[in-house]
Amino acid sequence: ERSFTYLLYFQIFVRTSKGRIFSSKENN
Repeated sequence: ERSFTYLLYFQIFVRTSKGRIFSSKENN
């Protein structure tokens, strides 16, 4: 159960991180 929740949070974090980095690269 913990692993599943951890994976969900990790996936969201990765997506948000990638989105910010991609957005930052486009802006620069």
